[in-house]
Order: sequence, then structure tokens, then C-alpha cells
Amino acid sequence: MSAFDGIKNYSDWTLDLVGANGDMEKETIEWAKNAKNVNYIGVWPSIEVSDKTSQYDLCLVPSLYDGWGMFVTESIESGVGCITTTKTGSRDLVEASQAGLVIESGSIEELQNALIMAINNREMIERWKENARLYRDRISDESIGNYVIDCINYFTSQSSEFPKCPWL
Repeated sequence: MSAFDGIKNYSDWTLDLVGANGDMEKETIEWAKNAKNVNYIGVWPSIEVSDKTSQYDLCLVPSLYDGWGMFVTESIESGVGCITTTKTGSRDLVEASQAGLVIESGSIEELQNALIMAINNREMIERWKENARLYRDRISDESIGNYVIDCINYFTSQSSEFPKCPWL
């Protein structure tokens, strides 16, 4: 919230907040009601996440702690770049795909700088989207399933070749 409050002078942006959980859920919803460029959307049914996400320019996952960060994966699968933090396991996907930016978790300044860079650089956003579209097959259900089968075959001595991780 502080990062977005710090970019009020930039008018060419909107933020749609999706989801409903976390320690600051009530404060965030209240903040969104009073912030000019911010909308609280609520929760999307899981079956609609990919279609709805694909309509956006950029996804933002500013986690302070997160085991994996599923929305990072979903944004790339949807063909949308992502700004996330060093506290998401899925940051590796952003780095490997070059479909976004990884910033230091908890740094309001880094988040503000990333937001300003995104607002001012449409070409970068389009490049991130293209990189996400080119990368998404590496994290498809089929690709992951084949990798798991290859791992099982390797560890049960049915294959002598160690499997190559498709997303790295």
C-alpha cells in the first residue's frame, strides 16, 4: 500500500486487487476503497484465473513470505509478466523466463521503482508478456507430468539418464 501511495503523481495506472487472505486483508480492502486508482475485485473462481489474468498487463506478487507463490506460475501460464519478491519460490520461473522482475521482499523503495519502471516502459511490459507466452509450455501440466515420470523412471533404475528440469 505504501509503495502505491508513493506513486500517486503517476496517473496512467490502475491496480486490481484479487484474493482475500492475509494479515492485512481488512486494512487492504479499506485502503482500496479510498485509493483513486485501486479496485478490490475479490476472489476469482479457480477455473477463471487464467482467462481473467490474461486480460492484464502485469501481475504483482509482493510476498513477504510464500512457499511457492502459485500466482506467479499462473501469470506466466496466462502469458502475463510478473513482478515478485525474493520470498517466493516461484521467483525462479520469473528469472528463467525473463518474464518479469524479482525485487527484494519488504523493500517499498524497490517496489516503487519497479512500478514506475513498468508504468513508463510499455515495451518492457510487452516483452515480458511475450517471454511468458514463449515460456509457458515449460510449466504446462504435460511438461511437468513428463518430468515426474522421467524422475520416477530414473530413481527406479528404468533410465540411466538424469531428467532435465524443463522450467530451468
